[in-house]
Amino acid sequence: MSLFNRSTRITLFFTAAAACALAIAPAWADSKLVQQGIDEYTRGDYDNASGHLGEALSTDFNNPKLHYFLGSSYVHLNQRDGAIREFRIAYALQPQGEVGDMAKKGLALLGVKPTGAGAADDSAKTPIPPVPAAPINPVKDKALSSLRQQTESLKASRTNDSQSAADSYLKHGADDVSRQRDALNDLNKYYSRRGGVYQVPLTPEQQKQLDALKSVYDGQRNKMIQSGSQQATEIQKSSENLQNLLDDKGKPGDAQLVPAGTNLYIRNYQSVTPQKPKPPTK
Repeated sequence: MSLFNRSTRITLFFTAAAACALAIAPAWADSKLVQQGIDEYTRGDYDNASGHLGEALSTDFNNPKLHYFLGSSYVHLNQRDGAIREFRIAYALQPQGEVGDMAKKGLALLGVKPTGAGAADDSAKTPIPPVPAAPINPVKDKALSSLRQQTESLKASRTNDSQSAADSYLKHGADDVSRQRDALNDLNKYYSRRGGVYQVPLTPEQQKQLDALKSVYDGQRNKMIQSGSQQATEIQKSSENLQNLLDDKGKPGDAQLVPAGTNLYIRNYQSVTPQKPKPPTK
């Protein structure tokens, strides 16, 4: 549930907004990051959605869909100020379109009015103070972007390596089964006194032996693929835990994880120094 007032209405509205992802007219050519963020939003993965949509701001700032879904992600993450800011930008970029209409409804549910093009009358009656921009931490943003790229690269590498190894193993298994079949067929050849050669079919036991051998190879191949998938899942979990640690401010005196130099393999910690109050000036 959202922490905002009227939580039931708000949650229902922004959950239903996931269904609008495909209904909104594709007037914009969404970049890969924007589409990835929208896909994650529709799956309920709001944390990663906000991350990928935030990465796309530098190149796709004029895409109102980006701001609308980023704002919707912030709603689910209980980041009210960020949600208001993104909905206002989405409305200003497309005040007469479907995205702008959804952004305006989102602002209304959050108890504020839109500002920007097409909202001059309302804002003149009830001036709304500007929403302060969220603090920018370029070091952290760069570290998170690098971490996500590293995560996706490692996941793909583990999956591809396991698939390649499994395919190679299966080919080896098929060759082995073929050799065993040829050996059994040689055993079942019947040579007549007149020099004729007759091939006796494999017995049920012999066929069962070949099927069992093939089953062993198939089972090992499946285990290899499953192992690669599990490794990719663990890498994703490690990445998400690391992102959460980077967001943790820590307590004075504790060792805090810092973005600079931190990745999946390296953890860079520094002590959080308590801030001593300054003595009053005379």
